[in-house]
Amino acid sequence: RFTQYNDSEQVLQALVHGNADLALVSSITDTSRFSIVSQFSVHGLYIAVSPERPELAPAFDNAVQQLITEYPNYENDLFESYFGSYSQGSITFTQNELDFINRSPVINVYVRKKTPVLSYLQGNKFSGFIRSIFDSISENTGLHFRFIPETDNRLAIEETRADRNSINAYIAGDFGWAEDNQLHLTHAVTDYPLVFLYSKKLDHTIHSVSYLDNGFLPESCIRRTLYRMIPFPTREKALEAVTRGTTDAFLINMYAGQQILSQKRYHSLMMSPADTFKLNLSFGVPLQSDRELLSVINKALRNISDSEKTNFLRSAL
Repeated sequence: RFTQYNDSEQVLQALVHGNADLALVSSITDTSRFSIVSQFSVHGLYIAVSPERPELAPAFDNAVQQLITEYPNYENDLFESYFGSYSQGSITFTQNELDFINRSPVINVYVRKKTPVLSYLQGNKFSGFIRSIFDSISENTGLHFRFIPETDNRLAIEETRADRNSINAYIAGDFGWAEDNQLHLTHAVTDYPLVFLYSKKLDHTIHSVSYLDNGFLPESCIRRTLYRMIPFPTREKALEAVTRGTTDAFLINMYAGQQILSQKRYHSLMMSPADTFKLNLSFGVPLQSDRELLSVINKALRNISDSEKTNFLRSAL
C-alpha cells in the first residue's frame, strides 16, 4: 500500500513515527539516519529549455562539455559538495542474503588479464580499478573472492556460465546481450569510455571502423551506428588496418588507447572520443546462480560513491 507525501522530509517523518514500513526517496535525500534496503538504477537530471529558444540546448551542451574537458571530475566533485554526506547509508541485508553470505565459499571472479587501469596483473597479483571495487565489496559484505585472470573474453564467459555462483567482472552493460549469453547483469560499475584511434594524416571524416572481435562489444552497439564496422581477431591486426589505411579508425577503450599511443611505433596516430558509442561496464552472474548473489553485489555496488570510484581510477592510472 503506497501513501503519497508532499516532500521527502514528510516521507522520512512517516518512517520515524511508524506510519510507514519503507520509504521510497531520491538518492539526494539525507539517508544518513537510516539503513538502505534496496536501490534502483540512477536516473539523470536534465536542463530543459524553452521550445522558443532551441539555440540554448547546444550552448548548454557545449558549456558542460568544456567544463568536463577542463575539469574531468567536475560532476563528481559538484555532487559530493552538496550531497556527499547524504548519499551513503549503511547496507541492510535480508535474512536470506545474510544466510547466503555466511554459507558462501570463496567466489570465483573471472577478470581480464591485460586491460590497462581497469583490470591487469602486476607481477602475479591482480590489480586495477576492478580489484579496488571488489575489495570494497568484500569489506562491506563479508564475501571473499578468488580472481581468475583470462585473456580470452569468450572463454571467460563460458567459464562463468559453467561456474554456478561466480562473477564475470568485464561485461558490457547491455541487458539484451546478457540475456543472450545467459547472464544476469549487475548495476553499472563505471562508464566504459570508448575512443577512436586514427592517423594524424586522415583528411576526411571517419567512415570505416575496425574493432576487436572478442565478444565484448554487444551486437546492438555494432549495429546501431552509421559507421562501417569491420571485426579483427587481434588488436595488432586492427591497428595494422588503420596504419595502412584499410580502415579509418580503431574503436577501443580509452585506457588501452592511451597505452597504445605511448608506444613509439604508433606515434603517427591520434585519439578522439567515440561519442556515438555509449557503454557502461557491469558485472555478470550466471542465470542459475543464487539470486542472493546478484542482490548482495548490487547493494554493495550502489554503496560505493562516485568520489570513491574516482579515487580508485586515480590509484590505478
